[in-house]
Amino acid sequence: MTGELAYNDYFDHLLDWYPHRNDPNVFYTTYEDMKKDIKSVILKLSRFLGDEYIEAIEKDNGVLNNIILYSGFDYMKKMMSEMRNLRQSEDMDFTFIGLNHMYEFNKSLKPPRDLPEFAKVRKGIVGDWRNHFSVDQTERLNRKFLEKNEGFRSFTVVSD
Repeated sequence: MTGELAYNDYFDHLLDWYPHRNDPNVFYTTYEDMKKDIKSVILKLSRFLGDEYIEAIEKDNGVLNNIILYSGFDYMKKMMSEMRNLRQSEDMDFTFIGLNHMYEFNKSLKPPRDLPEFAKVRKGIVGDWRNHFSVDQTERLNRKFLEKNEGFRSFTVVSD
């Protein structure tokens, strides 16, 4: 909530880019749109990127099916799990050395043993945050949202 994150404040990031959502060189979509109809988002993105991309999909339906498969939540979750398993193997590819360093550093901090396993990938369900936020957290988020987005009428406050 204070914006003290590795990549800055979420709201500042959003507010920097949101005014450009209709620029001709920016493709704008939401997670909710992708969950509702990933096929139409992929087709819009293909048209945005250029004729060769939409033509590749139109020539071969397998291309579209592969995009849907490999960009899907289940595939991403599977790959994250495989990366966790890979960091413990001796056959670690050079690409994952940084990941292993991070893992070893975190382990050296000796966190309490009773903490739940850290999961970067939750369920991928729109609105699932409601199962994790308390009433107080939701109210604080709404206040922050209104404060940071004053002047942007198209934003809405989250609700239960």
